[in-house]
Amino acid sequence: MKIQAAAIVSAATTTDMEVMKMAYKITEACVKCGTCADTCPLGIITEGEETYVIDAEQCVECGSCAAACPCEAIEQE
Repeated sequence: MKIQAAAIVSAATTTDMEVMKMAYKITEACVKCGTCADTCPLGIITEGEETYVIDAEQCVECGSCAAACPCEAIEQE
């Protein structure tokens, strides 16, 4: 089984690998301070009902939001 998985990964194209990226997400530890939204260079973090929300489709995994979050409420999916 491990050999098959390795073959699939090694056969993946760049486009396939982009689909498998691990965007950041904001956890329930968020206190809605807005620091992440102010820090995001793409402006893809918006205020949700209970927490701020990162648009995973547009996230480029720069980590700016996670580094800036005072509550450590941002992690990679």
